[in-house]
Amino acid sequence: MFKHSLYLLVILALIIGCGSKTTEKTYPVVDLAMLMDSTGHFVGDTIKVSGTVDHVCKHGGKKMFILGENPKHRIKVTAGKAIGSYKIDMEGNNVMVTAVVEEMRVDEAYLSNWETELASQKDEKEHAGEEYSGEEHEHDKGEGPGTGDGMGKSPEQKQIDELREEVCSAESGYLSFYTLAGLSYEVLP
Repeated sequence: MFKHSLYLLVILALIIGCGSKTTEKTYPVVDLAMLMDSTGHFVGDTIKVSGTVDHVCKHGGKKMFILGENPKHRIKVTAGKAIGSYKIDMEGNNVMVTAVVEEMRVDEAYLSNWETELASQKDEKEHAGEEYSGEEHEHDKGEGPGTGDGMGKSPEQKQIDELREEVCSAESGYLSFYTLAGLSYEVLP
């Protein structure tokens, strides 16, 4: 009887011991400078990166920007569902972020689609008899010079034109913009 009880205690201890091990995943910690120099190699990977919070967007806190030691090393971190939003008072603090590296590719198709959306928004506003939320300019109303030199274009159209020039000169035929999709973070001491 004592032997059976001892065996049961040993088996129970093994079961409890094995069951209490955490299965928390560990992710590689990547230096922000290294990440910025080779971001494309990390696309789709979950990593940890630390930096100083440079800015938290005041409209809902859905994104923040972190800096490395070199201010040129700056990246946007969006707030995932588990995070919800970042607090503005985080600005100036050091943080460790666990995030998925994401890539947005801008090519001619992307820019054409953006232009179509802008035109559609403008048409909808005009049909409703509303002004086009500050995006309507002299050139759009048929007034002003309209010389084709960029004067009278909306800020969005100017940005599209600039990106189009960059896309045309890019060897790959597209531009890559990288962000981090935040899964969790901690403010460091």
